[in-house]
Amino acid sequence: AKLSGKTVLLSITAGAPEAAYQRGGFTGHTVFELLTPLAVTAKACSMIFAEPVVSYGYSVPAAQNDKENYLANARKHAQALSAQLKAL
Repeated sequence: AKLSGKTVLLSITAGAPEAAYQRGGFTGHTVFELLTPLAVTAKACSMIFAEPVVSYGYSVPAAQNDKENYLANARKHAQALSAQLKAL
């Protein structure tokens, strides 16, 4: 009962590109499909499962090879997360 009505908001940075998180990709599932157990748990606790903020391509080699682009993407992710928090 202590969690009832509270909101779950996930901030996810995946190392692989988005294509890896598709039915035909490396994982065989979307990120949202992989989050199903968490969504079910939230529902069982009468919690609100907010739309997750997901960004892809955050591998260590990506950071080392193009630090400027990596940081720009991190800023975009932080802005998307901030916007999602404000919308709650």
